[in-house]
Amino acid sequence: MRRAFVMALVLGASGCGAEVSGTAALVGAAKVKEAEQAQKQQEQVRQRLDAAAELERQRLHKATADGQ
Repeated sequence: MRRAFVMALVLGASGCGAEVSGTAALVGAAKVKEAEQAQKQQEQVRQRLDAAAELERQRLHKATADGQ
């Protein structure tokens, strides 16, 4: 009887390990997706900043050309 109880505990504990590793894999995949989205957003912000800087350069150039 005791041996059967110990075997049930061992089998139950091994099942929990599989569940934990599956959960860890899902969390890892979610973090990868989150990092990819952050990189995409960072690139979009960089492009907008570059476009704003270029527009400002064009305005400055026009203002100096008009002022001469």
